[in-house]
Amino acid sequence: MDCVFEVVEIQPGMFRHTCSRCGATYTVPASSLRANCRELPAALPDGVKGCGDYLHDALIKWVGESPTAECKCKDRIAQMNQWGAEICRKQLPTIVGWLKEEAQKRGWGLLLKVPVIPDLVIQKLVSGAIDQAEKALVAALAKAPKPNES
Repeated sequence: MDCVFEVVEIQPGMFRHTCSRCGATYTVPASSLRANCRELPAALPDGVKGCGDYLHDALIKWVGESPTAECKCKDRIAQMNQWGAEICRKQLPTIVGWLKEEAQKRGWGLLLKVPVIPDLVIQKLVSGAIDQAEKALVAALAKAPKPNES
């Protein structure tokens, strides 16, 4: 299956192609591109939390807040869960941007008694959540019965 790209010209003659299915991103000097899609499974195995779930848990422990009706948190948790660890790592700047935006809206810096939460702190928080999700998935897949097992 081929990727379905959203194309943005980032400078004259240079285009960023982002697959809406698998999240793969390519920057090339061509307005059209074809690539094999690495579409992820529709859902995580039962009982396995994804990257977004682990980040959500970490944020609750860190700042004590959950998603509200006004924020995009639930959609972003689902997006991270769909992306999986590999794509979340590639999208780390995007995820850090989401958290900085939410931190500013909610005043998390004041809560933590810092004027601005450093990007490195947010990157470490996100990376830790991704690592946890990856370990949980690997453990769940190792326990799952193999197709030829009864």
